[in-house]
Order: sequence, then structure tokens, then C-alpha cells
Amino acid sequence: ISDLIKVSLTLKKLDLSFNELKSEGVKNICNAIITSNHSLEQLYLNGNKCNDYCAEDIFNLLINSNSTKLKLLSLSSNFFSNKGVDKILSSLRKNHSLKYLSLSENKIDSKAFINLANYLQFNKTLKILEMKSSRINDKSLDSIIKIFWNNYSLEKINLYDNNLDFENIIKFGQYTSKSECLNEINLMNNKTIKEQQRLLTSSNSHLIFAN
Repeated sequence: ISDLIKVSLTLKKLDLSFNELKSEGVKNICNAIITSNHSLEQLYLNGNKCNDYCAEDIFNLLINSNSTKLKLLSLSSNFFSNKGVDKILSSLRKNHSLKYLSLSENKIDSKAFINLANYLQFNKTLKILEMKSSRINDKSLDSIIKIFWNNYSLEKINLYDNNLDFENIIKFGQYTSKSECLNEINLMNNKTIKEQQRLLTSSNSHLIFAN
């Protein structure tokens, strides 16, 4: 597959999800794109049992000048830890092409996103960030809120299936409702109960709590 990537001049979308490539396979894919491919726009590597061993290669992919057309990267359902995810997210300081990034359902918790606001402060292109099932709790909410103080590109953030309670979701809504670009936050399957969901939905139309 890496050899085919190197000789392709027209490949725009590559979906290798759930193929058990593991870290070594992902490293080969990233290096092939960096060295020879200038056309790829979408890369899906979900569920490949890869971990922090290839985080550096993904970082290099996202900051490399040959990868300037890459607009979508999905790394859901893998084994990245907080350290690996932080390394990947740090690429957003220099990346100016990526519009969609998914890090959902990895082996991470709130600590993975402590530095996210600092990274996104320098990013003007990322529009959609997926953080489903990332064990984000109330203690890390302030770090997540800081994202919106200096970032003016994010349009959608997915926090489905995390550990935010009602009081902090209200706080979150108050901050994010002032954003001029943000139009959707998915907070389904957090700690809120149905009556509280209806109350919040009526006052913050951009927050999603149920189908």
C-alpha cells in the first residue's frame, strides 16, 4: 500500500480503517505520504491498534510541507495515550490545512487536552474536532473552554459520551454561546438528565443533547 501511495498522483481519499495495521503499518503509511504523495486530502486510520509508537510520524505528517492538501485525519478507536495525543495535537500550532480531526475512543482522559487551547491559538483552519468517549470530566472543563478564547475557526466540537455534569455544561454553554463561528456542540450521553436537557436546549440552541 505504501508503494502504491508513492506512485499515485491523483489519490485524494484513503480509508484503511479496521485493518490492524498497528503502529508499524501506520508509520509506513505516514512516511510514504510525506516523501512522495502530494494529492491526499482524507486519511482514515480508525481501529488499527496503533499507539504512541507512531505518534511522532503522525505529527511529522501534519507539519510536513508535502502534506498541505490533507484536510481530514481520523484516528478513532486506537490505543493512543495522553502523551501520544498531546504530541499529535501539538502539530496544530504549525498545520494550516487540516479541517477535520478525530481522536475519539482512544486510551486517554482529560489530561490529553490540557494544552489544546495553546495549540489551537495558532491554528486558523481546523473546523471540526471529535473527542467522543475521551473521559473528559468537570476538572478539565476550564481547559476546554479556553479553546474558544483565542480560536476563531472551530465550527463543531463533539463531546459525546464524556463525564460532564449539568452545572458545568451550563457554564460551558455560557462561554461557547458567544462564539461567532461555533454552531454545534454534541453533548449527548453525558451526565445530564432529561428535564435538565430540555432546559438547556431551550436556552442554548447550538448544544445537542439528544436525537
